[in-house]
Amino acid sequence: MSLLVRAAQLLLLALAPSLFTPAPKPPQSPALAGLLALVALGTIVVGAWRLRAWLRGKASLAAALLFSATVVAALACAQAFSGARAPLGRGVLYVAVPLWAALALTTIAIGQRFGARARTPWFVAAALVMAVGVALHVDARALLGSPEHMWWEALRRDGDDPTPLAALAQPLVRARRYADAAAVADRCLAIHPTSCLGPALRAELELHTRELDAALAHAGAAVNACPQRPAVHALYAEVLATRGELPGAEREVRRALDLGGDVGRLDYVRAIALERAQRYVEARAQAERAIAEGAGHDAELLAAALAIVAGEFDAAERRLAPLIAADASDVDALYDRALIADRRNDYNRARQGYLAVLQLDARHPSARYNLSALTFRAGATDEARHHAQEFLARFPDDPRRSQLASLVGLHP
Repeated sequence: MSLLVRAAQLLLLALAPSLFTPAPKPPQSPALAGLLALVALGTIVVGAWRLRAWLRGKASLAAALLFSATVVAALACAQAFSGARAPLGRGVLYVAVPLWAALALTTIAIGQRFGARARTPWFVAAALVMAVGVALHVDARALLGSPEHMWWEALRRDGDDPTPLAALAQPLVRARRYADAAAVADRCLAIHPTSCLGPALRAELELHTRELDAALAHAGAAVNACPQRPAVHALYAEVLATRGELPGAEREVRRALDLGGDVGRLDYVRAIALERAQRYVEARAQAERAIAEGAGHDAELLAAALAIVAGEFDAAERRLAPLIAADASDVDALYDRALIADRRNDYNRARQGYLAVLQLDARHPSARYNLSALTFRAGATDEARHHAQEFLARFPDDPRRSQLASLVGLHP
């Protein structure tokens, strides 16, 4: 049914691109919307062939074929431009060309049926139909120019739909381009000052960069803006858990569950809370439950980290291996693998691992700290001091500054 709905939405978008969003949300009543879409698509095809039978002539045949091709193109594009290849608006031109050509040919067919002796005006009318179609799409070229433009247009039209903002920001987050992702959040907030999406994204980014006071403020703002949205309560709970505020985290977890929140994500938040309380055995069991509930990457990383704490390095590596296989630039998984080598006193693998992390993210504090300590223990004093100086320069507020400076013989 969703395919039929998206195909019908794409037809509307091809007909009047400025009036409809290039990234429509799923309907609230999928079954009803699917039935209406089926009726609409069927009416186009059946109506085109009934009109062909009435008008007769080559133009009406060509129009019927093009209307049928338009529906097929809409279905194909609705399937193709979904998921990672969204937004739907990427398929507009594939549908608009046969659609407007069919409308122009229908105009000619009507002229042939009722004005056979005066063809010129009808051909002029057909040309005008095509000109209208071209003008509508030229007018919409700014929002149809690229997927990024389409996502921003969708976000502008609906400040409560998280999909456009996620499409714009998550590639930046995965690339650890947090400043660029923060700029996206700020622009979202400028467009929709009362939306919870901008503050929620800000809080997510500040969790990554460990700016926990700012994360708490933004997550609280998101909850105040969208008190009925379970995802923002889950985010607020994660911030509280990461700060070690366990009663507050559990309160927000329960609120999210009451609103129908993602059980796997909330089990993961509880695992974080237990880990911060140094209840490592319970935290690991909770992380395993989160993984079983589909919590995914972050829960896998936490389970691996807890296995490292327990000294179960083989188990940790088994957790990390598929993450690195899926994404060779997964900085967190690469760091944990380097840490395992460090704990095993495998100097070469640990050093190479930390360097690989720093090549991907020069601002990874723990990789820089550990690499300095590792090389100092191995007698590579100059290299150790180089990395210590980098650490001191890049992380002026890190509480480990004095410890590292003292270790390698520098002044903090």
